[in-house]
Amino acid sequence: MKVRFEWLGDTYFYYPDAMIACDPTDTGNGWRERPAAIFEIISEERRRVDEREKRALYLQLPSLLYYARIEQDRPELAIERRSAGWGSERISGLDAMLALHLTLPLAELYERPV
Repeated sequence: MKVRFEWLGDTYFYYPDAMIACDPTDTGNGWRERPAAIFEIISEERRRVDEREKRALYLQLPSLLYYARIEQDRPELAIERRSAGWGSERISGLDAMLALHLTLPLAELYERPV
């Protein structure tokens, strides 16, 4: 599923690795415009695109509450959360917990421990 958005008169589509969309009226054909959370799996080949280009555009989405970048080769993620502004935190270790509106053990994100 794609994320669709307008920025400076242009339309962009990106394929995040996962997203949470809570708005039942956000019913585009193969895309969502108002995701609440976006997750990207970071590889060294795509790191620059995910951490710069996609991040800059995703953080402009008014509906977005969380943007998480999950490391591919180790149990670690960086998450940005919107409250009064954007704040960030880094979570690491298989025993660490990712808390959104739910709690998710990082071990559940990895098929096999590294």
